Amino acid sequence: MKKNYKKILNINRIFRNISILRFGIIYRGLKKENWSSVEKIFDEVKKGSQLSIGSKKTSRKFVYLDDLINGILLSIKSKGYNVYNLTGDKRITLKKIVKISEKYFNKRIKILEKNPNHPSIRNIDSSKAKKYVRWKINMQFENYIKNWAKKNEK
Repeated sequence: MKKNYKKILNINRIFRNISILRFGIIYRGLKKENWSSVEKIFDEVKKGSQLSIGSKKTSRKFVYLDDLINGILLSIKSKGYNVYNLTGDKRITLKKIVKISEKYFNKRIKILEKNPNHPSIRNIDSSKAKKYVRWKINMQFENYIKNWAKKNEK
């Protein structure tokens, strides 16, 4: 794939240093209109008795906004042509997001699955970014949920 990009864009002559960044699902919505799917699920668990989703097994690697910004800044220093994935360390299912949310909001809700046998799974690896630009995750997903729940108890 790397050779195809170079050939199509003739990158070696045009650019000396280029980094393409691919992001996991970003979370840290400060305002309700900027919430990610994570905060939307938290809010539904907090206020509702049921949640409608595609499949409980759908999973992604989520990344905290501040960690993502750090990865962007670190990648600027990269030399040559690079593609970096900036994602969380673990795949997290929708079911797990609901369960963790239930734990911190002390609630139980019913999950209605529209498509239980067709989960959408993305398992992107960020080890290259960790190795070459020394990027790391500082905010662990469950810690974020715990903090978010405390701030939004009402």
